[in-house]
Amino acid sequence: MNRRAFLRALAAVPVGASASASAQQPPRPHVLGYLGPGRKSEARTPGNALPTLLGNLRALRYVEGQNLVVEALFAEGHPEELSARAAELVAANPRVIAVLSAGIAEVVLAHTTTIPVVALQAGQLEAEPSVSSLAKPGGNLTGIQIHSAETIGKRLQLLREAVPGLQ
Repeated sequence: MNRRAFLRALAAVPVGASASASAQQPPRPHVLGYLGPGRKSEARTPGNALPTLLGNLRALRYVEGQNLVVEALFAEGHPEELSARAAELVAANPRVIAVLSAGIAEVVLAHTTTIPVVALQAGQLEAEPSVSSLAKPGGNLTGIQIHSAETIGKRLQLLREAVPGLQ
């Protein structure tokens, strides 16, 4: 699945046509799956990825409790539990699954080849076996890579511009 198709799938809103407004069914909410390595009790505190993700979705008019349902599962600090939680999450059949890292994404990908998986803070996405290239990752995994030769070089360039004479 390419990124454009993924974004179209996420943004698609079910439309129901009916002769009368009273017979019209309200649109089903979008279901977002989230798999985290930490503890559920800490997941929604400021600075964690889930509140940031929900804030960004809110800006796009996806509001939890209105048109968005979040199915969030956590390993509770036990990495060996990630696979079992991933299987539970896939069984819930969310529209998309968000994870923190490419490593957690690989755990989810062992359970699904159809549900789009987004790595929010992938260290080196292209190092994962399921990613053929960053330009065209293929499969159902996408995300934001935070470490690469290109981004490290660009960061150094920006630093040198910000601090002239830096060695």
